[in-house]
Order: sequence, then C-alpha cells, then structure tokens
Amino acid sequence: MATKKLSFTKKIYKKFSKLRSSDSRNSSTTSNHDSFKDTAVDITYNVNGSFTTNDADADADADESQATCPQSQAMYTDIQATARNLLSTEPLMATLLRKTVLHPTSTTLEKVIARTIAARLLQSCGSNPMCCIEGLTKAFVEALEKSESGANASAREEELVLGHTIIEAIRMDLNACFKRDPACESILEVLLFYKGFACLVCHRVARSRWMKTIPLNRNYDGKKARDELTNQTHPSYSNRLSNSSDTTVKAGKSNRIRNTTQTRYVSLWLQSQASAAFGIDIHPGATIGAAVMLDHGTGIVIGETAVVGDYCTFLHGVTLGGTGKASGDRHPKVGSGVLIGTNASILGNIKIGDNAKIGAGSVVLKPIPHSATAVGAPARIIGFAKEQRPSLSMDTSMKNVIPIGGGKGTGGGSEGSFASSTSSSDSDSESESNTNAVKNDDNHLLDRRRRLSTTSTINSNRSSLLSYSTSIPEEVKADIE
Repeated sequence: MATKKLSFTKKIYKKFSKLRSSDSRNSSTTSNHDSFKDTAVDITYNVNGSFTTNDADADADADESQATCPQSQAMYTDIQATARNLLSTEPLMATLLRKTVLHPTSTTLEKVIARTIAARLLQSCGSNPMCCIEGLTKAFVEALEKSESGANASAREEELVLGHTIIEAIRMDLNACFKRDPACESILEVLLFYKGFACLVCHRVARSRWMKTIPLNRNYDGKKARDELTNQTHPSYSNRLSNSSDTTVKAGKSNRIRNTTQTRYVSLWLQSQASAAFGIDIHPGATIGAAVMLDHGTGIVIGETAVVGDYCTFLHGVTLGGTGKASGDRHPKVGSGVLIGTNASILGNIKIGDNAKIGAGSVVLKPIPHSATAVGAPARIIGFAKEQRPSLSMDTSMKNVIPIGGGKGTGGGSEGSFASSTSSSDSDSESESNTNAVKNDDNHLLDRRRRLSTTSTINSNRSSLLSYSTSIPEEVKADIE
C-alpha cells in the first residue's frame, strides 16, 4: 500500500503537536509547557501546506496588533490584504508568503518586517545558515519594539536616530520607495524585493546594538585578561596602547577590559551578511535619517562617521567615504532632501547642504551649499535646484536647474534652454523669439566647429572648451577658469 512520506519538517511538527496535546491533558507538566510555549513548535504544519496555531496567545497577539500606532496598523493591514490577494492570483508565491508576511507569528508590522528581512538575509547563508531564523527574527523584533515603546523616556530617547524611532524610520522608508519609484505598485513589493530597503532595516537594527556598554560576567578575570592581552605576540597593539598620548583612549581600553565591554560583533555580522546578500555596505556606526531611498542599491558604500539626513535619495554606486587612513570623524555629512546620482563619490569630512543635487559620476571633494547643483569630476557648482526637495522629484538628468547668473537655461545645453524658454513663456511671440534665439546659437556653434575642424586642431584647454557653449553664463566661466 502506497503511503505518503512526510518530510523531516512535517515529522517534527507532527511530533510537537502530539507533545502539545499530551501536555494539555497533563496538568503536572505545567513548567515544561511554559518553556515549550515560546518556541516555534506552537505552529502545526498541515499536510495540505497551510499553517495553523493551537496557541492560547493568539488572542494576545491580536490585542497587541490593535494596540500599535494607527500608522503601523494601517500599513500592516495593507500588506496583509495585498499578500492574501496575491495567494489567489499567483499561487507560486504561496511558500514565500507563508514563511514571511502570512506566517502565523506575523501579527504586527514589526513582526512582519522582522521575519521577512531575516528570511531574506539568511538566504545568502545557503542551506546551512550560521544563525537560526527564529533567533534572528526575535533580535529584529526586540530592536523595533524597544524603540517604539521604551521602558522610560530616557531609554527611548537613546534609541532615536535624528529624532525618529526605528519603526517610524522604517515606515517612512517603505512609503518613500513606494512613492518615488514609478515601477512600484504596492508596499508589499518594497518589503519582499527591494534590497535597498532591506539593507536599511539591517543597518538600523545593527546600529541599535553598536557600541553599547554592557557589564562583563562577574566570573570574568579582568586582570588576567589584561595581562594576557599585554603579553601576547602582537607588539603593535601593546605599543599603541602604552605609547598613546591620549589618556582617555588608554582609560577606555583598560575600563573595557576590567569592568565593561562594548557590543560590536553582532552589528558587524549583520553588516557583513547584508553586504553579501544585498550588495550594499553600510557601517553600523553611520547615522541615517528617515524616508531614505536607496534606489537599486547595488554598490552603495556608507562609512562609519557618515550622516545622512531625512528624505534623501541615493542611486546605485554612491560612495560616502573617507580620503585616507585618518581616524576620527572622516566621512561626509549629507543634509536632508539631497539627491545623489549614479556612481557619485563624496569623499572626506565635508557637508552637503539640504536639498542639494549631485550629478551622476561626480566626485565631490569640497562642501556644497544648500539647494546647489554640482556635477563633474571634480564636482563644480553649475546652478541651484528649482525644486524644494530634489530627492522627491528624482531629476537625475539635472534639467530643473537655475544656472548661476540667472539665465533662462536649465544647465542642460541648448535642449534644456529650449525646454525652459518654451515652458516659461506666456505668449506665442515670446516663445517664437526664444526659439529663434536658440536656433541662432546652435547655428553659431556649428559654424565655429566647422571652421576649427578645417583650419586648425582643437585646443584642449578650458577656455576653448567653454567657448563652445553659449548657454554657460560668464560668471560660471570665470569660476571654472
């Protein structure tokens, strides 16, 4: 007789279900039941592929979801509705959804985000992950829920990043990706597939655990550990510690060895796994605001002391890096509402003003003022942004730019001048005159290039190159020269 062979996972769930039913009949095993209750065995895997729970805490989880803030509850409801609708339209997504968004333990927005990002993160570990998904999900949930409802006001204040809690920043990140990306049709798409968003969640959790001072085990022998550390075969470390002129560094080192330690390795592991899984490298020490969009995300690097304000948009390949081996505060400080184009590099401890625009491929080595637009390598200011927040309009072609000197052009050559002149005119006569002026400029450029090609070779210095374009104001020419 042919029997249906259950997989190992189904056997485990079946065995735990029997244990659960036997515990409920035996009142003397209350302690075992309580310790069993907090594990994943509360979930029964049915043969038809669905999950059911026999947990008395289901009502408590439902009450907890109702107690969350209205914004989180509304977003959670939208994600769940979209996922359930997806089950009927695209059945191939059933396994992914039931392991993440529609998992029985995903009763709040925090738990949905935690389980989904944990599952995506552990995919890079292959068939033998170095961390259990339940443990990683728990760590994520603790970070998200702790920041939202701290034990006291001071503890909650410590969890704020540029005035936002972790879950508040994540909600704003979800909305930012959904609103700014024309290819995105739902919040669920961002949660399941956007690696820029997933890496930001990992970074926010890693930062919440970065360099937190905790007491050492009371059985820890600090003097013995310090002696072993001093006598080890690494003279560079002992010399640096003994010869350092900074007494605070030595005091901090000794205090760390004797009494306390600072958490590092969980945060660094999260950074390493996120970099391997999503191709984005964000140091746990970096400070990143809310409503940030890492579009595509691949190749983005953000250093330890970098600061990124709210409402920023970074395209792929952006680097916020240092300029050498110098320690301390060495990375850029980016204001709010900044748009940074593809493969742009901002190097050194410089400030990028609010609502600035950095063109694709630019190398920024000097500070950029508020609302300015900079392009080139090295980057130079070509004008000022027309938008109040360039990161929301995603003007990567740099057309909405007011040139230095107050010209009518948009910094994009004759085509940009033609676009701005025709759009800003109120009468047909003014449009016609502006068009004729642009055509005359184009004819002048063609004649000049023809003469140069037939009479002599083109001189490659800056002054001759600038003379090719009549759309660049004289003030900008003088600045570049």
